[in-house]
Amino acid sequence: MSIDDYAGGAASLLHRNRDDDFPDWAGRDLATAGLGVQVLARDGVTADVLQRQLPQVTQAPALVTVTMGGND
Repeated sequence: MSIDDYAGGAASLLHRNRDDDFPDWAGRDLATAGLGVQVLARDGVTADVLQRQLPQVTQAPALVTVTMGGND
């Protein structure tokens, strides 16, 4: 599995907090609110690919985060 195949790092805690590590945020993540995640990450994507990826979002999102070059 490539690092680009999943959302990681601090931003991933927005969806599902590690309650043991960050108890002040227990129950305050998006998963607790019943919201899901759709990861569109792909290896080698650059800014010119972004507009082709956005239409892949399957629902009307409440929140969108975009990170590019995260492991460069």
